[in-house]
Amino acid sequence: MRPAPVRAGQPAAILLNIHGDKKFQKSNWLRRPLPTEALDYAARDTASLHALKDILARRLAELGRMDWAREEFLAAEGVPTDLAEDTTPAPLPHQASASCRRASWRC
Repeated sequence: MRPAPVRAGQPAAILLNIHGDKKFQKSNWLRRPLPTEALDYAARDTASLHALKDILARRLAELGRMDWAREEFLAAEGVPTDLAEDTTPAPLPHQASASCRRASWRC
């Protein structure tokens, strides 16, 4: 049986105890100019991504899964693994959360 899918906001809610306002979640972000409230929402919504990246990278390292995660991130970006160079930097926040969505039982 597959685990329930992880929603985009769940890692932040679980790991950082952040429960964001969803008012502008389904807004039309292509419409310009964006209202000031929408810009404030976007700033609040992304403020914790660096802390989340650090927590997820540390957890991957503790579990010995950083190499596996890097391979997944490269594959998600369409980078052939035989052409990929060693990617020493920690994963980007959106990449870590995408990896957790695909294999939430491993995180």
